[in-house]
Amino acid sequence: MRGSRASSAIATSTPSFSSTAQHVGCIATRIALSRRCWRIRPALSTLAYAKRRALPLPKPPRRVAPALVTRNADDDLGERRRTSGKFRRVAWAMLHYRRLHPPRKAVVLGSIASRVQAHVMHELTPDEAARLGDWHLKYQDAPENDDEWYMPKKPPPMTVEANDEPAPLVPDALEEPVNPAALLVQTQLQLQTATNEATKRRKQQRHVELIRASRESQAARRLQRWYRRCLQARADHEARTLAAIVINHFFRSVLDRRHKRQSKEASAARLLQSQRAHDAKVALLHTKRVAKARARIGVFLVHDVLPYISLRLHGAICIQAQWRMHVCRRRYLQNPRQVSARRLQRAWRRYQARCRRLAEASAVLARFAQRWRVRRLLRREKSRLTLLTAVRALNAIEFDPATATPAQLFVGLGTYWHTRNELWTAALCFERGMRHGGQPSAKELLAMGESHHAAWHVSCDELNLQKAYDSYKAGLARDMSVKDPRILFDFALVLVESREYAPGLDLLQHLLSLYPTFEQIPLVLLWTGVVLLHLRRCSESLRCFTLLMDAPPIAYSAADMTLLCALCYHGLGNAADCKQGLVTAMALLKAARRKSTTNEALFDLGKRSLQARQYLLAYNVLFFGLRRAKHSTSDAWVCFSDTLRHLGQLDESKQALDAALALDSTSSRALTAVAQWPPPLHAFAAAVTSMTDAAYLQSLVSDARQPTY
Repeated sequence: MRGSRASSAIATSTPSFSSTAQHVGCIATRIALSRRCWRIRPALSTLAYAKRRALPLPKPPRRVAPALVTRNADDDLGERRRTSGKFRRVAWAMLHYRRLHPPRKAVVLGSIASRVQAHVMHELTPDEAARLGDWHLKYQDAPENDDEWYMPKKPPPMTVEANDEPAPLVPDALEEPVNPAALLVQTQLQLQTATNEATKRRKQQRHVELIRASRESQAARRLQRWYRRCLQARADHEARTLAAIVINHFFRSVLDRRHKRQSKEASAARLLQSQRAHDAKVALLHTKRVAKARARIGVFLVHDVLPYISLRLHGAICIQAQWRMHVCRRRYLQNPRQVSARRLQRAWRRYQARCRRLAEASAVLARFAQRWRVRRLLRREKSRLTLLTAVRALNAIEFDPATATPAQLFVGLGTYWHTRNELWTAALCFERGMRHGGQPSAKELLAMGESHHAAWHVSCDELNLQKAYDSYKAGLARDMSVKDPRILFDFALVLVESREYAPGLDLLQHLLSLYPTFEQIPLVLLWTGVVLLHLRRCSESLRCFTLLMDAPPIAYSAADMTLLCALCYHGLGNAADCKQGLVTAMALLKAARRKSTTNEALFDLGKRSLQARQYLLAYNVLFFGLRRAKHSTSDAWVCFSDTLRHLGQLDESKQALDAALALDSTSSRALTAVAQWPPPLHAFAAAVTSMTDAAYLQSLVSDARQPTY
């Protein structure tokens, strides 16, 4: 029964069994070779076996759990099956057949690979990919996802798109007349928009049809995948079954030989135990003890007696005394207490040696750390002396050479340059002092904030704005009694330029309410109106600019305030008042004998705002002017690009430069700006890290020694 099952399992195996069969075949070959190398020793008779093994009686073999189920004595079927070779011949025949005839998968795979690959999806443009998302990831060009084998692709349906809402070609009578070029561009834009919408709907319709086709072929693919997995599982099961049969047969033969050998040894031991006499055992043990005593005495004579025989004086007494001392010393050393004492002494000596090694290592480490610290102190002191020499050459601040630290020196230099209104140098010195761990006072923190704010106008580095904000915040928090409106106004500008409009606007209104006699109140009111205009709170901004009509700031005029009021009306959507404001501003400019158009007046106001470092005002004015102008100039676009760069919008700034070059390709300002593009994003940080402290102070000394004309 079992043989028929094994033969059927072997006969129905698949080509995937080849690797396992080859491995099992190698194992069987090694077993056959090892059998040939075994030599069968001749069996001894019971008496000869007992004479050869004249040893103490052995213990009976230990009873252990059998590896396989033990057979009964009357189980003749298992014995015949184990000794027969028919089953082994059948198994090896199938293994040899599989090894000689490996599967030829290359034929099948080559025919599959030679087919033309079917491309289900079409190439997407970036706009289509952005609109449709990642739905195309479900349709990878892979064999398991390809339904070209099972059903042909359906032709895409023909859809006709009709635009129900034609673009109005005739403008309304109430709107302002538009030039023909703008009307043509608008018509082309509407046609392109309609074309894009039709393309989008057509591709979405194609997407739905692809999903429907995939769902129709999903059942067929699932059935084929199930059938392939069923065949693979069947082949793996048959391979494992055949390998297990061969390995089980091998282990059975090994265990059978081991059982026969152990049975033979156990029967011989029982015979030896029953046939050997007690006197032979006692004589054997006595002989062994005599041989052991002779060997012990011989070792004692060689090692302990021979050195004393040469004395020839009381030899027997000396030998007996030496023997007694040897026996007593041996018993003394074998005492458990002495063994424990020696173990403790050995452990103590090891512990002392370990402590000595640790002490030496700690001494070496301490010496290294001390020398490293001394070298570090010397290096820092050398650097400090270099800085002291350079600062003394500047002759700018007073300091104690014995206790002055680099942080104190740089903070003092920053305060000195701040008093001389050289704020870029002051900001660099303050930053180096803070990087050395300086602890500035409240007054120095406020000076540091002003210096960093002024440096930001030059570098456009966000680090300067962040440092200015942190310095002002720490300085005002440390000294709550600061009531200088100039500092509060500068802090408000820092907040506004950091795009923190709400707290900046609150601080500006705080200045307007608490410091009405401040000399820069018109500028504060102007900044309040600009921030409100930028936040599209145009009604409040209009009130601020109206208050400035009679007393405008120093760099501006009543006509400029009138233009800003017109911007507010434009933001409110009041076109009539906006137009009236622009007409009034032109009248004021004409009265001041400054003949210009409205666009020129707006561009002039934006340029002056940019020169006054009021970038938010310049942005709103130039944006309104460029949007309103039919024919802009290259200089206006360059000014707008510079404004956007200060506001942190580099991409829009580059677009403005491109527009300036498109209007005038010979503009020197535009060409210079494009040649220097992109501007450094971290100019201030690079200025700090590009030079060491000593080199920077030496450059300050050389600049101070140069004559001024």
